[in-house]
Amino acid sequence: MSPLLLSLSLAAAAAQPTTYVAVGDSTGAGMGASRGGYPERLAERLGRAGLPVQLVNLCYPGARAVDALRLQLPRALANHPRLVTVGIGINDVLRHTELSSFARSLDELAQALRSSGARVLLVNVPDLARSPRAVMDEPPAELRARVRQVNRAVAEVAARYRFDLVDLFAAGAEVYGAQGTLSLDLLHPTDEGYDRWAKAAEPAARRALAPRPGLSPGGRLR
Repeated sequence: MSPLLLSLSLAAAAAQPTTYVAVGDSTGAGMGASRGGYPERLAERLGRAGLPVQLVNLCYPGARAVDALRLQLPRALANHPRLVTVGIGINDVLRHTELSSFARSLDELAQALRSSGARVLLVNVPDLARSPRAVMDEPPAELRARVRQVNRAVAEVAARYRFDLVDLFAAGAEVYGAQGTLSLDLLHPTDEGYDRWAKAAEPAARRALAPRPGLSPGGRLR
């Protein structure tokens, strides 16, 4: 094959969508917004950046880490994704899941995703103590302390498996402290709020989809 034809072939392959699977809870499903959560918006951003993806969104309201492990992981692996986002933990915080149980489920999930060869982004829990709805049920200080514990577990798993971490806790004020970014339920973001979360995740996702030595443009081993 001539250099020109090879170049055109590689460019065409690079333009083919790669599979992006979203694992998570109601924020991944887009509760509170009119058109999906942060995964849909992240997929749109990647497409505009010349990194088209085919989104398989497995997120659903109420999911905890154990649900992601038992119910979402098998479907995620069956889709052979190149990119996976895992945004889980909000319901574990609100339902007082034992920390060791949360950490164990997340670790098992991460280990399986790492073995699949997918590039994984872990999305931590935003500062729920800023949510007017969440603090109706318990004092903000206690809620924030539990969020920090869960987020330490998320960060430890990210470090253990060398996953990128999307820090929504640090960016929490952009949703819970801004006008027009919190939905009527006072817990879930609006369209604008999810847009901000997708923007926070985009740099790590773009790094994850960048070509790597030994991989074809589609993300598989040569």
